[in-house]
Amino acid sequence: MATTYTLLVQSDARNTAIYPTAASYVIALPFSYRNVRRVKLVSAEIPRSFYAFRLAATNTSVSVTVSGVTKTVTIPDGSYDPPTMAAALQTALAAAFPSAAFVATVGAANNCLTIATTSTAFSLVATVTRPTDPIHWGLAQHLGFATAGGTYAASSSTGYAVTSDLPMETDYIKYLVLDVCEFNSLDDLVTGHKSAFAKLQVSRGTTTAFAPILYKESDICSYSRVDIVPCIGRLDKLTVKWRFPDGTPVNFNGAEHSFALVLETGE
Repeated sequence: MATTYTLLVQSDARNTAIYPTAASYVIALPFSYRNVRRVKLVSAEIPRSFYAFRLAATNTSVSVTVSGVTKTVTIPDGSYDPPTMAAALQTALAAAFPSAAFVATVGAANNCLTIATTSTAFSLVATVTRPTDPIHWGLAQHLGFATAGGTYAASSSTGYAVTSDLPMETDYIKYLVLDVCEFNSLDDLVTGHKSAFAKLQVSRGTTTAFAPILYKESDICSYSRVDIVPCIGRLDKLTVKWRFPDGTPVNFNGAEHSFALVLETGE
C-alpha cells in the first residue's frame, strides 16, 4: 500500500555550526521514511542573492594599459545589468588610472560597451581568466569583447575609444542545479553520472537582489519526479548541494532557501 508524504525542507533548519552555508548541508528529517520509491520536487523559494560576477569565479578582471603601464582592473563581486556593469567598470578604471578620465557607456540601440578617454591612448586585453570554460572565459567576454586574448587599442585614430564587438552579456546564469544525493538521477555533463536531482531556471520572476524566486509545481520540469529503484529502505536525512551550471558551488551570501518534496513510500 502506497503512502504519500509532503516534506518541507528549510535550509535554516540545518546545524549551522557544522554547515555554515546554505549551499551545502546535511539535514535530519523529522522521522524515518520507509521504503521510499518515488520523490517529486513540487515547490521552491530560492533567493536571488548569488552573484554572477565574483572573484572566486575569476570573471571580474580585465587588463588595461595606459602610457606603458599595465594594470589589472577589477570590478566588485555582484550581479549587474549593462548600465550598472558599465558604471562599475568606469569606477574601477578611474581607481586604476585617475588621470585618464575614463568613461564607459552602453549603446542604447545595440547594448555594446564603449570605453573612452578624452585624449589618452590605451589598450584593453580580453584576458582569458577561465581557460577551462570556452563559453564564459572571462569578464571581457561578458563585456562583449569577443576575441579571447585579443588586444583592443584606442588612439587618436579611433577617437580614443574602443567599442565591444558584441552586446554585453551580464545575465548569463540561466539556472541552478539542485543536488540531493539520496535522489540524484540526472546526468550532468560537468559533474557526471547521476549527479543532479533538479534544474531550476533563475531568469524568471524577479531580478531584484535577494528577492525570492518562487517556483510552483507547474514551473518545475517533469524530470524532477524520480522513481527510485531499488527503493530506499530507510530515509532519515537529506544531503543537499546547490551548484552553478559550471559545477561551482552557489554562494547565497547568507540568505536561506526552502523547497517541498512529495515522497511516496511502500509502507
